[in-house]
Amino acid sequence: MQPGNWVGGRAGDLRTRHPAHIMPLRITDLEGGWEIEVPIRGATLEALRLQIIRLQQREVFLGPVCERIGQRISETVLDVLDPDLRPPTDAQVKFALDIARELSVNLPGEALQYRGAMGDFIDRYQSLFYSRIHRKMV
Repeated sequence: MQPGNWVGGRAGDLRTRHPAHIMPLRITDLEGGWEIEVPIRGATLEALRLQIIRLQQREVFLGPVCERIGQRISETVLDVLDPDLRPPTDAQVKFALDIARELSVNLPGEALQYRGAMGDFIDRYQSLFYSRIHRKMV
């Protein structure tokens, strides 16, 4: 039997895999048209399946569980992204807002979304910002 197959196709049937086995969890981006398979410990995936079955049997809306899972996945994904794709730090945002205000320049939305774009914005304007601040102090 191939890893990932269930005996009888029942999600609650634990006879087909050892809890230490790694199983794929498929994440699909319907809008972007891509998907990835993320290796998850078999015991974790089985516990998730059982939780969903339990909620379905009680006719409980899955929304809150999905929201909690989504929150944790979002946090984890941010941790593994290349640094330039992570959100800017609070200090970067504050500094960029000071620059934009002082120099009357637009802060691009991309800079508020990505650390790399924020770094580019700051690099582009910080010398001018500091020279203007210095002139005001003299």
